[in-house]
Amino acid sequence: MSVDVQNAEISHNRLPIMNDKIISPLTQEEISAAKIGSIQHNGQIKKKPIIPVPMDAPEFNFEIPGFGGKPSQTYPYHIADGQLVGYIARWDIINQETGEREKKILPVCYCELSNGQRAWRSAGIPSPRPLYRLPEILACADAPVVICEGEKTASAAQTLLPDFVATTPMHGAQSPHKTDLSVVKNRKVIIATDHDDAGEQFGDAVYDLCLAAGAESIFHLSAETVGSRHPTENGFDARNGDVPQGYDLADALQDGWTAQDISRLNQLVPLRPYIKNSELRDLNGNNRCFRLTPNGVEYAKEIKDADGNAVVEWRWFCSYLAITHQTRDAGSNNWGRVLELIDNDGKRKEYVLPMAELAGDGTEYRQELLSRGLRLAPKARDQLHSYITTANPKKRATCVAKPGWHDTGDGKKCFVMPAKVYGAPPNGRIVLQQNLPPQEFKRSGSLSDWQDTIGRLAGHNPRLVFALSVALSGTVLGLLGEENFGFHFSGGSSVGKTTALEVAASAWGLSLRSWRTTDNAAESLARQANDTVLFLDELSQADAFSADALAYMLGNGISKARSNRNGAARPVEQFRLAFLSSGETGLAAKMQESGKSTKAGQSVRFIEIPADAGKGFGLFDCLHEFSDANKFSIELKQLSKRYSGAVADHFLTILSENTMLIADRILESRKSWVANHVQAHSDGQVHRVAQKFALVAAVGELATSLQIFPWQPETASNAALALLREWISKRGGTEAHEMTEAEGRLRRLIAEHGSSRFEAPWSADGSDAPQLVSKAINRAGFKRLTTDNVWEYFILPDVFDREIIAGLPAAQVKAHLAAKGIIARDPKGKFTASVRVPGYKQARLYHIPSTNLGGGGDAVDE
Repeated sequence: MSVDVQNAEISHNRLPIMNDKIISPLTQEEISAAKIGSIQHNGQIKKKPIIPVPMDAPEFNFEIPGFGGKPSQTYPYHIADGQLVGYIARWDIINQETGEREKKILPVCYCELSNGQRAWRSAGIPSPRPLYRLPEILACADAPVVICEGEKTASAAQTLLPDFVATTPMHGAQSPHKTDLSVVKNRKVIIATDHDDAGEQFGDAVYDLCLAAGAESIFHLSAETVGSRHPTENGFDARNGDVPQGYDLADALQDGWTAQDISRLNQLVPLRPYIKNSELRDLNGNNRCFRLTPNGVEYAKEIKDADGNAVVEWRWFCSYLAITHQTRDAGSNNWGRVLELIDNDGKRKEYVLPMAELAGDGTEYRQELLSRGLRLAPKARDQLHSYITTANPKKRATCVAKPGWHDTGDGKKCFVMPAKVYGAPPNGRIVLQQNLPPQEFKRSGSLSDWQDTIGRLAGHNPRLVFALSVALSGTVLGLLGEENFGFHFSGGSSVGKTTALEVAASAWGLSLRSWRTTDNAAESLARQANDTVLFLDELSQADAFSADALAYMLGNGISKARSNRNGAARPVEQFRLAFLSSGETGLAAKMQESGKSTKAGQSVRFIEIPADAGKGFGLFDCLHEFSDANKFSIELKQLSKRYSGAVADHFLTILSENTMLIADRILESRKSWVANHVQAHSDGQVHRVAQKFALVAAVGELATSLQIFPWQPETASNAALALLREWISKRGGTEAHEMTEAEGRLRRLIAEHGSSRFEAPWSADGSDAPQLVSKAINRAGFKRLTTDNVWEYFILPDVFDREIIAGLPAAQVKAHLAAKGIIARDPKGKFTASVRVPGYKQARLYHIPSTNLGGGGDAVDE
């Protein structure tokens, strides 16, 4: 059974308890495929290839008497480490009946025979088969790969294209799908086709295989382009007569072509991106006024010939642009088109165009196409517009307006991304169609690259572990029916906050966004990040009102209500996401700049964590082999750019195949985590926040069990637990947010204004005789030094209500402060005391008997 090299890291034992289908037995077809190369006779194996050829095997000595004995040419095939697999042997013979020269090509392997002997025999080499000259391809890692139809042509191509490395799948056009083409991943490929129908079919098949293998770009070198010319000293002459059927690069070499000639030809006729011949035939049936060619799109122009007769002339107006699908949503609205173009680097790109964009002058969609690499002739806007509008492709696709989870129509869900759909339905296609540029998810490097570098370095740093776990948590919110939430690293500059965000962003290949943004831009970002994660850096750059609005919008998952041009209400956008933020201040401190305070609902969705780990290394606990935190941070940032996107790709691949099973597992894991670590008597708000930490812990542990995060079990859980404890400590206890908020306001009032806004009119001897003191500006109350040499404070009722109670439930807050001894009740149980202040009338004031304003207990079990 062959292995998908690109996804080889997702092995069967990754998810042993998730899905019985993952470890299902081999099918009969797979069992049969495993026997390729074993030639049987009367139920007995007559000859079985020995792969690779043993070192003690004799030299190739196979002959076929009927073919004239020894082959005229042999082509050795090797595996990656250079060991010999076998040969493709060619015999050039004379047909006894026709007298014509023919070629016979057979595979030859070193075989184990039924009599126990070993010898060279004609036998098929098992698949997946290596490419011809595989060790040379691996040795020339930066050279473009030329794939030809047959070994003789590949040898000629190597002579004519010395800066490239030429190869062929075994048996040429007969079975390229049985050859392992994984070596072309991330490489430039040139497909050299013979001039015949078989050459076209070969090119199309190899193109699909290279595309699936992840080739960076794929170009076309047609033998017809070479064969239609004859090199001369001054240039090229046209060939006399048509190019012969079957013409290939071996014929060109025999005709006198040289490497220098091919180089001159490539300057005259640059290599074109490969266009499948089958596509050209299918797509050209869409519209009679236009035709698609390897050169691009042409339109029919009626002109008069020399005799005044009307004739049609085809004129080019843009580079290759195929209209492959019509799109519409599940309600048969929001129609669009899937446009496919190929840029000058040979990279194929898609753009899903809403047809509504054709209602205007088309500037926006042309900008999108041009930015992707489309070449458009001057004054060709009308032709392009008409080409797209009148195209009527037969294929249909279902469109969705935002990324994330969507129903497939068969009771299952798929995860739609701009460039990929995870768990796509087998019948039909789903595409992301939106009026804004999609968020770019960059993929660079493999999962093992990420694990060996970023994953390893993050493993002993709880804040990095936690940030990476948050990065994947947004994908499960919709499955669990959970509300949005985010975490904010707050602390001084240069402690590693931005580094933590960049490490987390490497899981997706995303860029960090700024808190400094407009409402429209913020809603656009949130919509693009649906069911994923949003990274927001530097809260300090935003003004207080904008920060409040953005935090509220992200937490609630609902955009601002607006009207359209006609005044009617536009649909409110909804989105689900997790977000990770950083800043020198927290949201509460930022909102104080505008005189506002955070609400309880915000504090449980926008969860602030101290960025400094307290180990002397800023955000980090462990620097590994690095001498200081700055060098460690720089290395993490560089690695995050180099290796990105693989973590989320592998996680979504598995999640989409086992959606509800994994969701149930996360819920059970979260429930267990909360039961083990959070005290039942804690305030409801503490429990809500603990649920968020527990969810992040469950997702981190899941990714660890799937061998995506390269950590030991409990690493993600312990990181979440440590940070939950820090959050509770910073919060001031386990009481409700309103209570801790009131305590915080009271602390800040006395700490920041205890000297400037509180008068001390009492005499030093404690008598009621007034002491001459300067009057406080914007007086908040009075203070008196007790016999224990401790200040006690008396706050004016209007100041207390305006600066301590405002926006909070007054009765509950006062009762809470009194129960903790922060304010003293009078003998009748009232919250204010009747006080005679020297120099003033008797008044009822709030009495704060000590500057020790109380603390809070720990809601987390050790």
